[in-house]
Amino acid sequence: MGIRDISIVGAGSVGVFLTYILNKRSMTPKLIFRRNVEERIFLKTLSGDEFQLRYKPILYKDFNKWLSSDLVVIATKAYDAEKIIDDISNRSVDVKSFVFVQNGLKILENAADKLGSEKIIQILLNHGIAKVDKNVFLWSGGGRSYIGALPGSSNPYVEEIHDLFSELDLEVVNDIQPYRWLKLSVNAVINPITAILEDKNRVVIDNIFVREFLARRICKEIEAVADLHGINLPKDPYEEVIRVAKETGNNYSSMYMDIRYCRRTEIDYINGAVVEYGLRKGYKALFNETLYYLVKAKEAKCVA
Repeated sequence: MGIRDISIVGAGSVGVFLTYILNKRSMTPKLIFRRNVEERIFLKTLSGDEFQLRYKPILYKDFNKWLSSDLVVIATKAYDAEKIIDDISNRSVDVKSFVFVQNGLKILENAADKLGSEKIIQILLNHGIAKVDKNVFLWSGGGRSYIGALPGSSNPYVEEIHDLFSELDLEVVNDIQPYRWLKLSVNAVINPITAILEDKNRVVIDNIFVREFLARRICKEIEAVADLHGINLPKDPYEEVIRVAKETGNNYSSMYMDIRYCRRTEIDYINGAVVEYGLRKGYKALFNETLYYLVKAKEAKCVA
């Protein structure tokens, strides 16, 4: 259907990685920067290869230069995506589709409400990317990722967007919701626990109290809340947590990095969202609530 003009909003780890994926298909996207434009960005792989990315740098405030694209990928943190959705909804745009790659819940629902569910697609990205130096990012590998729309929505561009990002090992699913909740389970265990214990992802495996007690109970709560909302997870969430923790054991989670560098975390959209969605159905997700407040306490300590 002819998606050729692509804008990626957010020049952090995910935005840089998706730019690299498009470069591999000989495409040069627009890369949207919040404030200062960077003319040169590099991505390294574990094998030692280094690539200088090709992109057209644009400032976020220049809406007319990137909201004219066929496809807009929102590759920011969840809390920044909230404002971006509001900014877009207040303008007349002719974008064919918006792709969201945020962790957790609430963002896709907000986007569907304000931008139209028929234009919204989610990519659930299962890759490790981290900033290791000024303008230098490291891709540590990844596995099966998923792309799809919300239930009841019909987006004619899903297959074409899948092909554009096929290097991600993407699988198209008819209903993205169960896979969002499955990834939520992984994020709700690994992210806050690594941030609280200040350790790599492997702590979920190595620490028996995390592995056999906390992880199981967090997953049970998420499974219960999902069930109350009519969502059946496609895999056992606890087994998925253990698998991902093993595969990414030497990585530091994004939430760990946020706490380490005194940045706001996405806890409101992960464990906080589990608590919120549970309360909507009269269910108290107490383990998720405890992790939520512990991370909030670390955030408060950081900025105090």
